[in-house]
Amino acid sequence: MSNEIITKIVELKQKIEQIPDSENFDDLKELEYFDLEIVNIIYDYCFKRNYSIDGFPEKYIELIENNDEDFFDFLDFDTKYYYILKCSITKIEVFEMIKSYYISPKDINYQDDDCRKDILINIEQLEKENINLVFNRADYNHYESLTKWRPKLP
Repeated sequence: MSNEIITKIVELKQKIEQIPDSENFDDLKELEYFDLEIVNIIYDYCFKRNYSIDGFPEKYIELIENNDEDFFDFLDFDTKYYYILKCSITKIEVFEMIKSYYISPKDINYQDDDCRKDILINIEQLEKENINLVFNRADYNHYESLTKWRPKLP
């Protein structure tokens, strides 16, 4: 199963490599799309295997099963990416998936130690941006925050 996922990641990575290095909006959206696809594939793999990082995702299963909108707003690219990076520290097959995502066809000398360093750097960067696996509904209850400032009707 993980070999099939790595093959899919490599295919998507090849599509990313074909996108011109430009500031063109369409190119950036395409790049974002493929990055999100890769992260979602690895996230789904980890989620289906109940890989737990500090109680995530099992303490949110009810929210997931009920398709809670606020929770799914929380579960954005950065949160999923953070989760899979954390999983890659302890799960060798997830590490291999991340490595296949990181490696460039031009860099044949990309070693496991280099990948581990990159993973730790990315985790540190995400943590500096306050990305974590703790859902706080108050941060995502947009309807409530919108109604606080609206004037009351007579």
